[in-house]
Amino acid sequence: MKVLINFIPGIARLFAAIVPILLLFFYTKTASLEQVGLVGYFISLITILGVLTDFGLPEAAQRFIPQSNNKKETIGQILFTEIIVVVLGMLLFTVSDVISDGEISKGYFAMLLIVFFFSISNVVLVIFNGLNYKNRLTAYFFASAVTFFAISAITFLFFDFSAVNSFFIGRLISWVIFTILPLVDLYRLNLLAFSFNIPKKFLKFAFNIFTASFAYVLFTQWDSIVVTQLGSAKENGIYKPVEFLASLPLALRVILETKLLPEFSEIEGKGDFLTLKNKTLFYTKALSALSIIVTIIAIPFTHFGLSIFYNTEIADEGSLIFVLTLIGTFLYILSIPATTALQALNKEHKIRNAATVQSAIFLIFATILFIPLGTVFLPILLVITCGGYFAYTFASVLSIFTEKLK
Repeated sequence: MKVLINFIPGIARLFAAIVPILLLFFYTKTASLEQVGLVGYFISLITILGVLTDFGLPEAAQRFIPQSNNKKETIGQILFTEIIVVVLGMLLFTVSDVISDGEISKGYFAMLLIVFFFSISNVVLVIFNGLNYKNRLTAYFFASAVTFFAISAITFLFFDFSAVNSFFIGRLISWVIFTILPLVDLYRLNLLAFSFNIPKKFLKFAFNIFTASFAYVLFTQWDSIVVTQLGSAKENGIYKPVEFLASLPLALRVILETKLLPEFSEIEGKGDFLTLKNKTLFYTKALSALSIIVTIIAIPFTHFGLSIFYNTEIADEGSLIFVLTLIGTFLYILSIPATTALQALNKEHKIRNAATVQSAIFLIFATILFIPLGTVFLPILLVITCGGYFAYTFASVLSIFTEKLK
């Protein structure tokens, strides 16, 4: 029971992560595939922009706050860094959209800019996990997710909002509310501060995690950007819902990191490296068994499941995409215990290096080969994705068990 309770904050973050999939379910029933494709495009774009604004700070909060003797100062360092990153990110986004003549924002520049700013909600909420205030973290993530889903669904179903507009309204209102309320909570706890003195160790950790996370999110989201920009929103309307559903197990990353990073950091602080390796091995084996079982069960029911969850057109066009994406997803999940342990051991540069190489190769293949081949290239692209995930996982696990720890 205690183990299950420890996973509850991560489950709350999982629920928040799957809300876009639930919304796509609504949209595919009545909205056009073009609208569904645009929603999928903006989900990918906001995910990429969100990693820019996070800048590795959620992981830094879970890594450094538990070990800090002055938690208020550490929180101040995190919040100050986040504000600087958000402002710089908004400027970069503005310049990029102007250069592309609005092709990035597709007419939703102002809304994206506001959403961009309030994506700081994620960093603010994760601070409570670093403080071990798990009930607060759980309540905030659940409430934020429910608000996002409810407002988006209600405005779409009953107020004649388009799929894209309802998605943006729900996302924006939920992030505004759950940026302000947690900050007020920190103030009441006398933990709200802004510190200009940022330790080099803190920045190095955050930057390395940011680089790895940004490479990872490009690896998982760039295909949707390419399909929309070089193909069409309708093609992405088929591709993205299927990919989202098959990628749902990736939410385990949030659950596991929410539980394991503070736990592994505490073990590392005690110098008990044998326990750290044993726990990493245990979770890797457990995830391997889970991955094999779920994949074997899911494959025979792919077409039927897609036709029920979405519609027949998406099922006909997307079954192969689903299977290949699911395999790649589980190959990546196997790396999570090892990469979390590397973060706790201050070896995050190894994650950064592996993720950067993997992402760079993928971006080159995805962009260059899609131009002449179009959506015919998607299955080949997904096979390349599976290979990239396997290489990343193998390198991560190998790093833990060849690391010379004293």
